[in-house]
Amino acid sequence: MGFMFRVRLSSFFAGAATASIAGFYFLYKDYMLAHQAISQQVEGAYGSLEERIEILNRRINEIEKLKLESSIPLENTDGCSVLENECPAILENHRSETASIHQPMEVLCFHAPSLFNPRPSGMRRRSKAEVAVRSAKAVPAPMGEKTEYRDGFFEKAFMGLFARKMERFASGGKSRRGIWEWDYESFVDVSKRVMVGRSRKQQEEVVREVLLSMLPSGAPAQFRKLFPPTKWAAEFNAALTVPFFHWLVGPSEVIEVEVNGTKQRSGVHIKKCRYLENSGCVGMCVNMCKLPTQDFFTNEFGLPLTMNPNFEDMSCDMVYGQPPPPFEEDPVSKQPCYSNICSLGNPNSPVCHKLQN
Repeated sequence: MGFMFRVRLSSFFAGAATASIAGFYFLYKDYMLAHQAISQQVEGAYGSLEERIEILNRRINEIEKLKLESSIPLENTDGCSVLENECPAILENHRSETASIHQPMEVLCFHAPSLFNPRPSGMRRRSKAEVAVRSAKAVPAPMGEKTEYRDGFFEKAFMGLFARKMERFASGGKSRRGIWEWDYESFVDVSKRVMVGRSRKQQEEVVREVLLSMLPSGAPAQFRKLFPPTKWAAEFNAALTVPFFHWLVGPSEVIEVEVNGTKQRSGVHIKKCRYLENSGCVGMCVNMCKLPTQDFFTNEFGLPLTMNPNFEDMSCDMVYGQPPPPFEEDPVSKQPCYSNICSLGNPNSPVCHKLQN
């Protein structure tokens, strides 16, 4: 009996080791294939590394040549040697003659293509203007214009996870989308369907259930132990908010705020909230984001949080460490609809009707 048990146990560990080795082999194989594809893509788009180095060396030699020529004393019409500071006119003529080789040095930029969305062979090379637009995603569009985002692998993963969790509570049935098939517009659409037929409190409860379902069991209790409501905890969570919530709210930055008479860097300024910009709905901002997020951090995590949206420019300030006011005393409770952009808005109501129930 004991012998057979040892044999089976040995077989189990041998099988597990074999499976692990095979798994690492396939991961390494996939990595090498991806690395090879990226190398070929970079070389095809920008030339080989040797070619770029050759261009750089040629530019350096041209600059050194220009320096040497500029240091040689010039001669005037009488054959007399003149220094640069003694005859600016002759120096200017000399510079115009050597202008053909005096070219500004090129800045060599090797742009790493996306691993998950490689550029197919044959696609035209991006222009400098296009690259500048794509790299300016940290600057949101002004009010009245829509910011363009280039979501990557992890952004789409978060969108898919949240959307699939929320879809359980949405009207209109469940879609058959995979986790990678969601984008931000479809994520916002699920939020709108969650609002249908629910009061403000019910909408808050749905978001609370979704947030809890994203966390392992006992996570709120562990959070309370790790992050008691101190200045350090508030500042630490503010710093984490900027990178981890970028996919949801867009570009943001840590700012200094005053909490209970003490200045601390526990504020986060969202430049133009992506959720509000895409939904165009005051009710969704308040019921599906502001109120449930405040409640979750304050009551579940034990770290007070107040969110102050600015509906004039769609910015928002998050203040960690500051308890939120009751809804009736919050200025957002009297906010009217975006009647000109919200499909659910009521232009005849002085207050957004989604905030009144």
